This record gives sequence, structure tokens and C-alpha cells, in this order.
Amino acid sequence: MLPEVTPGRSARRGGRWLLIATLGSAAVIGAIGAALIRVPYYALSPGSVRVTEPLIEVGERRDPDAGSIAFATVAVDGRLDLWQVLAARLDSTIAVVPEERVLRGRTPQQSDEHNQLLMSGSKEQAVGAALGTLGLARPAGAAVRAVAPGTPAESNLRVGDVVVAVDGTTVTTAAGLLDAIRASRPGATLVLSVRALPGGPVEERSVTLAAGGGDPSSPLLGVTAGDAVETVAGVDVDIDSGQVGGPSAGLAFALGIVDLLTRGDLGGGRRVVATGTIGADGRVGPVGGVEQKAVAVRRSGATVFLVPASLPADDLERARRLAGPVELVPVATLQEALDALVARGGDPVGALVEPVGASPGR
Repeated sequence: MLPEVTPGRSARRGGRWLLIATLGSAAVIGAIGAALIRVPYYALSPGSVRVTEPLIEVGERRDPDAGSIAFATVAVDGRLDLWQVLAARLDSTIAVVPEERVLRGRTPQQSDEHNQLLMSGSKEQAVGAALGTLGLARPAGAAVRAVAPGTPAESNLRVGDVVVAVDGTTVTTAAGLLDAIRASRPGATLVLSVRALPGGPVEERSVTLAAGGGDPSSPLLGVTAGDAVETVAGVDVDIDSGQVGGPSAGLAFALGIVDLLTRGDLGGGRRVVATGTIGADGRVGPVGGVEQKAVAVRRSGATVFLVPASLPADDLERARRLAGPVELVPVATLQEALDALVARGGDPVGALVEPVGASPGR
């Protein structure tokens, strides 16, 4: 018979190390699992600040050294793992949002393509707004940017068409087309006056509105439209936006075009950042991610941040707090933005730089 043995210190230590090793392994496994598990959330964080003027070409003239007006971006990351969600929650400059808020029912690739389409329309409207302010262009209708499948527009309209009237009433902007549709009802037949080619003849097309959005009283045509513009003088403007998507650089691009086409310096020697959608009529619309953009603007060393006046008051207040010493200036139109810059030491919009037209062969 073996004698009874009481475990000594070495035996107890071995048991303790076994317990610690077991718990450590569980922690490692848990950490790996958290890193592997993806959740349907995206992170919106401060992006970059880019100067507009070097991205803008008028005719064959580009000024790589100009640089008063810039736009800010938001970096979008998803899907996140659990550790990334936790880290983002601990950073006040990052917003964690549901995937659906970013993708809106699209795949990531479709979302990228949609944002590029929005950027394309935004650049066209920035050109229209800038040239309109300088007396070089005027609104010319609602340009069809996309047609939704299975809607009344599918058999009546094509991308590139410009609606210039509805039931005989002139339409000069996309907002005008939207107002005409909203004033009607599902089942109503509208006569659209459409120009298929720039300078081409106007065609009359009848379309019967459907009900949309699950609301039987909400009229639906089924197009995404932007403002078409007619250039009064032969000015050819091209903007290289790279891989940046979305419509929120519209105001900045419009200001950059005005700055390049006129004498003087809109920024008055200081760095100005602007965000906001733009219509060809110069109206500035709201954008998302203004808080993350405010952080990017502060880090860039800019002193003025122009933002849409239509943003919710809470968003403006948070952005103001995150911007620190940067002055946030809400504006509702391109003209208000120009006036705000003059009030802060910028040069008034001066005479046009000659020549403003496109070079031969463009």
C-alpha cells in the first residue's frame, strides 16, 4: 500500500500553470475568433484633403501651382471584425454605421459604381454652377443620369436625354422635373419634352407614372437626374477626380473653377476647404460625414471650412467641436460661399482670365 501523499509546492505550481496556460489559450482563441468574425458594420473615419485647382483643366490650361480651394473626403472601411468595431467605438473621430446605411441594398461593387456616377454628375453640375455665376452658361433642363429597370421611364427615357418641359411647362433643372412629378399622381400621363442630343430637336414622349416606395399615392417616374447646362461661350472644363466618389465635392469644384477662370485669389492666401453638393443653379445641398471631414480639415492646417447650411443643427455643432480652431461657415448657395470668402480676406470675383475658351482641337 502506498503512503498517503500531500501535494507539495511544485505540484500546486504545476496545477496553477496548467490553469493559466488553459486560460491563456482560451484568450488567444477568442482573440483570433474576434478578428475572423466579420459583422455588417462600416467605419467612417477622417480621410484626406485635396486641392481642387490642380485637378481642373480649362481648355488645355492647367495650373498645378494654384491651390486655395480644397475638398475633404471620408475613408470608408467595411465589413469590420469585432476588434475593429471595439477600436472604432473608442475613437470619437470614427463613426460605426450599419452596412445598409452605406450600401443601401447594393453590393460593394455596385456601390462604388454608383458613387462614381454621383461624382460624374457632381462635376458636371459644378461646371454649370461656376460658368453660370460667371455668365458663361445657363441651366438647360434635367439630364437623365440613370434609368431604373421596371419603371415607367425604362421604355421612354435613356441616359443622356435632357427633359426640357413637362406638359408644356419649361423645366430648367433636375429639381424642376422632380417638382413636376410630385405635383402629379400615380396613373397620370405626362408629356415630356426631351432633347436626346445636345443642340438636337425636341421630341414629345408620353409617360404614365407608377406608384413608388410602397406608397400608392407617391408618383414614380424612375430616373436619376442632374442639372443640364448650356454653355454660352465655348469653355471646355475637365476635372480629374481620380478614384474619389460621391457628390460632396461639388461646391469645392465650383469654387475652384471660378478661381481659375478669374483674376485674383478667392482664398486670399489661406487654405479653404469646402464640402457640399452643388446644383447647376448654384444651390448647395447637404452631405454626410461632415464630422469626419471636420477632423481631416483641422489636421490639414486649413482655417476655413465651408459647409452646407441645410445640415442638421446637431451635425453642425459636433463638426464645429471637432474642427477645433477651424472656422465653420454654413452657406446655402455658391454666391454665399463667394461672399463668405470675400468677407474673410479673399479677393472678389474679378475679370475673366483670357482666353477662357477651349483650345483648338479640343
